[in-house]
Amino acid sequence: MEIIMPEPVAFDIVGGREISTVKLNSMGIGYETCIFYPNGDNQVVATYDTLEDAIANHKRIVANDFAS
Repeated sequence: MEIIMPEPVAFDIVGGREISTVKLNSMGIGYETCIFYPNGDNQVVATYDTLEDAIANHKRIVANDFAS
């Protein structure tokens, strides 16, 4: 099986945290948003079936979850 790395969909940096949404390709089905923290930790916070949901929820996460 050929491994196809995830493709970037959206990326933002807020308060030192990187919020990345990718299309998983051969790494899984659909899309996911992950937060990368300055200390090296990371956390997948959402998964999606469609590109539209991935983009909309990435924007929501950036605007709402990190607003301050």
